[in-house]
Amino acid sequence: QPHTARAERFRQLRGQLMLRWFDGDASRRALAISSAAAGDGRSHVAANLAVALAQLGRPTLLIDADMRQPRQHLLFDVSNDTGLSQWLNGRCERPPIEQVAQIDKLALLPCGPVPPNPQELLASPEFGATIDGCAKVFDFILLDTPPLNACSDGLIVARRCGGALVVGRRNRSRVADLATAVGWLREAGAMPVGTVLNGT
Repeated sequence: QPHTARAERFRQLRGQLMLRWFDGDASRRALAISSAAAGDGRSHVAANLAVALAQLGRPTLLIDADMRQPRQHLLFDVSNDTGLSQWLNGRCERPPIEQVAQIDKLALLPCGPVPPNPQELLASPEFGATIDGCAKVFDFILLDTPPLNACSDGLIVARRCGGALVVGRRNRSRVADLATAVGWLREAGAMPVGTVLNGT
């Protein structure tokens, strides 16, 4: 629904991120999309923001790095039989990245089967090398992460990216919880690029 007010808000968010993060610096190709708690709409924001970035006509990759409760394969209606988890486990020859149907310039790397050791996979040198390799092909890389209050996975991903966007939800998220999440990101060595209030 590209002509709705909601789509325009994502374009406005895209514009802010172009100024604050995606400013042409080659070291700022990847951005973690985080939230303080589950149910804040983090995956929804990541998916729609990825679409908005791809609409600039530049190669965009969305990675589902939530190896606890992956959602992006459901939102884009694609298979989750193979994905990031299997790539990091050495079970496929190349990252199973696929073009998103009907959205030019947008590709998706789904999570794949939920592994028993998500933190170890995300902390591995292979994950960092994957991000670096993708940064040579894609102008924008967004990574959907687990909520920060559930596990340290999101902090690991944010540190790899260098920065994170924190999503909160109207009438649900507490300001104190968001402030705590921002503090965790700073302590982990990731820049809190901004916060987004999800109204849905």
